[in-house]
Amino acid sequence: MMDDYIFGKITEFKQNICNPEAHLNNMASNNKEFKKRWEKDRQSMDYAGILDNEEVLRQVEMFEGSVNFVEAYVKRGHIEDAYNMWKQLYDALTALFKMAQNMNNSYCKFREISTDEVDEIFGKLEAVAKRMDQANMRRAMQD
Repeated sequence: MMDDYIFGKITEFKQNICNPEAHLNNMASNNKEFKKRWEKDRQSMDYAGILDNEEVLRQVEMFEGSVNFVEAYVKRGHIEDAYNMWKQLYDALTALFKMAQNMNNSYCKFREISTDEVDEIFGKLEAVAKRMDQANMRRAMQD
């Protein structure tokens, strides 16, 4: 079943590439400002608005856009930039989770997706996550 395949890819990504929720929780545990922000952001995500494949792909694109922004425009990065990139990755994985969970839900409009398409999405997430790590390392060296 495709839902199991996507769930497996999410688990594999979190174990082998990075786990944005764990990283955001760590940031929140070390900083009161981020703790408030993370609690608010986690509750305010428009989970109900993720109803189709296009919205899932939009979340993936937003993650890539956040990394592109830091790479292109941020010369002296701040910890907020790192938070924003991790948050966008969290949102993308959450959208993929909802897709997997609701593939056969008649209230959602998710259409069938092939394993090749899923692999392509996760390949893109992995490549962008590696760029995010480089951007964060560059930012950390400037502090």
